Amino acid sequence: MIYNNLIYLIVVIFILSTNSVPDAPQLSPTITALLFAAKGLFFWLLVYACYVRKRVDKVSEYFKAEQKFSILAIGSVAVDVYVLDCQYYFAALPFTDSLPILVSLGGILLFFFYLCIAWAGARESYSVVFGRSYSAGAFLRSNISNNIPIILPWLLLSLLFDLLLLLPVPAVYDFLRSSWGEPLFFVTFFIMLAVTFPEIIIRLWKCEPLPEGPVRSHIEDFCQRHKLRYANVMLWPLFEG
Repeated sequence: MIYNNLIYLIVVIFILSTNSVPDAPQLSPTITALLFAAKGLFFWLLVYACYVRKRVDKVSEYFKAEQKFSILAIGSVAVDVYVLDCQYYFAALPFTDSLPILVSLGGILLFFFYLCIAWAGARESYSVVFGRSYSAGAFLRSNISNNIPIILPWLLLSLLFDLLLLLPVPAVYDFLRSSWGEPLFFVTFFIMLAVTFPEIIIRLWKCEPLPEGPVRSHIEDFCQRHKLRYANVMLWPLFEG
């Protein structure tokens, strides 16, 4: 699931990156708002029909439905970008001139908005399939926290890049805008991220050290036989373990 979500978010980022902010929207604000509301309602009706009217009570059915609505959320964002010109309205928000990443962040939040609709509808099916109940708020928070680490590297990188361009230092601006400055910045940042990000993921995903026992011993023996280095063996309580 996590790997699928990584691909989905890359597609969304690609959609946002390949479309520039238009000088004027194609449709009037009123028509845009009505179409956006109608599309959101249609999305919710599809979620309701899948999870409520059609009972989802198997693991395979749950993941299949989740994948379907994730792809549908991507399609909805594409409509918002290419037809409803959501980036035009995001660009009207404060600070977007100085921090272009905020426009893309608006598109990402829009994607998560659709995912939240799907997650809200899937909550009861999740309880049936995995045997554990969550409140609506706790279920949404759990899903969001599972997906934040996927988008966090891109967000931090883009934000830092925009902030550096704002520094009143011409040399920094010229360096980042040079043909080799930007690639060097990205490489350096990802090296730093590779060192610090595992600890961030452990905290966000609430991983804990795997207790001593046959399973941990088997994993440690496997790593030693194949000369694999590791800091610790962690337990990730995804989908109730």
